[in-house]
Amino acid sequence: HHITSSPGFSLVNLKFLVIDESDRLLQQHYNNWVDVLFNEVTRCQSTPGQIFREQDGEIIGSKEGVCTPRCPVRRILASATQTRNPKRLAGLHLQRIRRIIATEHQTPQKKKVKFSMPASLSESAIIVPSKRWKLAGLLNLLRPWDDPSVNATASSIIFTKSVESAHKLARLLQLAFVSTRSSSAVMEFSAGLSSNRRRQAVESLSGKDKRLVVICSDAMSRGIDAAQVDTVINYDIPVHVKTYLHRVGRTARGGKEGSTVTILAPEQEDHFNETTRKVSRGSKSVDIREISVNELEASRSVADQALTALQSLLRREDLGLIK
Repeated sequence: HHITSSPGFSLVNLKFLVIDESDRLLQQHYNNWVDVLFNEVTRCQSTPGQIFREQDGEIIGSKEGVCTPRCPVRRILASATQTRNPKRLAGLHLQRIRRIIATEHQTPQKKKVKFSMPASLSESAIIVPSKRWKLAGLLNLLRPWDDPSVNATASSIIFTKSVESAHKLARLLQLAFVSTRSSSAVMEFSAGLSSNRRRQAVESLSGKDKRLVVICSDAMSRGIDAAQVDTVINYDIPVHVKTYLHRVGRTARGGKEGSTVTILAPEQEDHFNETTRKVSRGSKSVDIREISVNELEASRSVADQALTALQSLLRREDLGLIK
């Protein structure tokens, strides 16, 4: 936008170009951003009468031009799931590529895995009796937050499969927490909300004054760095391993401890196991355990009350009576 619309904007002094979440950006063609950006980089690095090109990392002029002393722009691509697809990387005009992988444990050569988990992350999953018990399973996980011994500033992100699912689950938890007089606050984050509401949710996650649960779509799986996220919960399981990696990457950041829990119906266990097998985690493993109906009875009662109240609440929303 600035390149094409901001008078006086220039990349003439650019030395480092950092493309964060590069694998996602290279899948997008918004306003043909790759060509626009690198055409401008090339133009700014070439003085009038010179044609620049790179050879072995050095800038040289054409036969008619004079060699320029300018250093080439260093391009840094950052992502937990960096693509190696040459077609997607071609437009970046990379030279003398160096690949740097940040990992805290060695991956056995015989194990063909592309990704790894931080050593400070604890992964687990619970298997509820059926899909209709998932809300009860979630409430059962969140109940310890009302224990005075639990960190009073702990925060959790709960991922769902869509904007609509995030909104409904946020409303359900708000109803459930009111009925149980929980001290935890519930917020929502998705592409369906205004930028102000999304910003408020992120800022609240970085605060230290209360326990917080943020219900979100995958809009929150990338580019969010909130220091107080202790737990990531997958209410709806991700389809792809990359989605799982980016979701759980919202916690255990910068060497801090963090945990992730995935809620599964029995028929989802095989898919989850296949997904997690694609990730290296050193000597660690994913702790999976079944939750019985007896363990969920108390939470099921709260879940049923919330589900009953939800329909009335959503109707009031549709009528514009509440926001």
